[in-house]
Amino acid sequence: MGGDLYLTNFRSRLGDSLVSTEGVIEDIGMGVTKPTGHEVIDLDGGLLLPGFIDAHTHIQAWGLRLFTTDLGNADSWSDVISRISGSEGPFIGIDYDESGWPDDIRTNDLEEFDFPVALRRVCGHKAVANEAALRLIEEDHPRAVEDDGVSEKGALELFHIFDPGPEGRIEAATHGADTALSLGITTVHEITHDLTPLKRSGTPLKWRGYRVTEDEPVGRHEDFEGIKLFSDGSIGSRTAWMLEDYTDGSRGGPYMERDSIVEHAMRATELGLQVMTHALGDAAVQNVVEAYTEVAGSHEMTRPRIEHLELVPGPAWSAMRELGVVASMQPNFTVNWGMPGGMYESALGARYVTANNYRKGLDCSLAFGSDCMPIGPLFGLKGALEHPDANARLTVEQAVTAYTGGGAFAGMMEGKVGSIDTGKASDLVVLTGDVPDGQVVMTIIDGEVVFRA
Repeated sequence: MGGDLYLTNFRSRLGDSLVSTEGVIEDIGMGVTKPTGHEVIDLDGGLLLPGFIDAHTHIQAWGLRLFTTDLGNADSWSDVISRISGSEGPFIGIDYDESGWPDDIRTNDLEEFDFPVALRRVCGHKAVANEAALRLIEEDHPRAVEDDGVSEKGALELFHIFDPGPEGRIEAATHGADTALSLGITTVHEITHDLTPLKRSGTPLKWRGYRVTEDEPVGRHEDFEGIKLFSDGSIGSRTAWMLEDYTDGSRGGPYMERDSIVEHAMRATELGLQVMTHALGDAAVQNVVEAYTEVAGSHEMTRPRIEHLELVPGPAWSAMRELGVVASMQPNFTVNWGMPGGMYESALGARYVTANNYRKGLDCSLAFGSDCMPIGPLFGLKGALEHPDANARLTVEQAVTAYTGGGAFAGMMEGKVGSIDTGKASDLVVLTGDVPDGQVVMTIIDGEVVFRA
């Protein structure tokens, strides 16, 4: 049963006081009368918003950084090597981003270490390792290793390969969920192979589960409401599939052929599962749209999703709208890599400004997520508000809606969460200041305060 709260002295276009009874919003407006027996919380002029919904995330995997070394702030390959040198090993490093480094990655440097070393790029689609690590990986995960090192599949499953064990996974899930709560997130769309650690963590964080599906047959699995497929990789690793060349002359390629996407999507739809497909490059997006169109010819898909949509061929937007596709996008990608002089410009040249067109995403059902790069919605929202192309930007209200009501719709939860309306769950976040520069000072789920700054 949820909490009984009376919130007062906040900023909202809906009023300045709210009543939550048994975890459900009972009333909101100007000077709403306080019911007897409700806990009173004076929000001291804070901004009240619906709880954020991260529509594309990996909370459990993010929490596993407890057992790795974060290389997100490494400023050079030399810096990475120095950090490994200070370790007793084995060394699992994550989230390196070489796009702004002054030097190049020299994998031979890793062979000076006699303990396993594996490093994964921030996109998750590329990893490098020394021979000691490759031998260890190949013992139990032969498909994770190719002639030239770690395969893309191996990079994506690095946390599964270097597994901290059941209790470690629960600790990681708890850490990830607590971080989400501290950032105002009340619901996540968790993409994973296994939800058990999150369930066992006891977190109040709400979730909708999407099971990563590649080679195995599509089936129903406990706690999962959907599946995730892959059409391509990432721009940073040059594995996103493009219609035109990258600046280095490559184009990437398909991760799953269209026929495989069709087969998996048809089976999922027959089982009542929602389908999301990862597609960053315009060729990959076109591939998915064609696959969904074929499926829709014989099956009624329920809010099919395309994840990321960084580059989209023009006709695909109207096709997605007709198919009822949810545009699941990550505005933090623009903050990280999409500004002038950033990795997108280096990889794509002048067409980098066409990437991540959030305004066109509004033509479909737009939902925002983080993909844990990083998790925080307030960080990500800056990308939608400050996109280098003014015609691709959103207003503050549109951007916040994509991170609240948009996520609720994407996960078919709009009747319960995603907005501040009577009859909906009291899932709320309080900010000091305004979006995106404010700070989260309180997170409420079902009328219970689950985080206070």
